[in-house]
Amino acid sequence: MTKRTVYIKSTLFSFKKGILRISIEPNKRYLEVDLRKYSWIPSDFDRIGGLILTEKELIITFRKNVEPKAEKWASFDVNLTNITAFIDGEIRRYDLRKLYHIHRVYEVKRRKIQKLSRIKPLTSKKLLKKYSGCEKNRAKELHAQANRADCERA
Repeated sequence: MTKRTVYIKSTLFSFKKGILRISIEPNKRYLEVDLRKYSWIPSDFDRIGGLILTEKELIITFRKNVEPKAEKWASFDVNLTNITAFIDGEIRRYDLRKLYHIHRVYEVKRRKIQKLSRIKPLTSKKLLKKYSGCEKNRAKELHAQANRADCERA
C-alpha cells in the first residue's frame, strides 16, 4: 500500500440506529458517524462487513444476504488427474492423466537442466527454451485431439 491505511475489525465498531461508532480508545474515546444523513448508503443491508480508514476517507463495506436465483447450476471438482463436472443434472468426467503426465515429464527434465545451469548457463538456457516449447506443443496437440474427439461424438 502506498498510503496509510487501517483495517478496523468488526470487534472495534458497532452500528445501532444508523450511527456507526468506532472505538479509538477502549471505553473512553469513540468516532461516531451518522450514516442516516447519507442518501447513497443502501437501506436494506444486513450488516456492515468491514471498515477501512485512510487519511482522507472511511470505506464501509455492506453485506446483504440474497437468495441465489439461477435457472441452471454447475458444480466442478478439480483434481490433478481429472475434472468432474455436474452440469444440468448430468455428471461429466474429463480425464487429465495424459496432460498431467506431460507436465510431470517436463518438470523432471527442467529440474535436471536447472542443475546444469551453474556449470553451463548458455546451454541450460537453450535447453530450457527448447523443452518449454516441446511441452507447450505436446499439451496443445493433446487439446486438439480432445476437441476432434468431441466433434466426432457430436
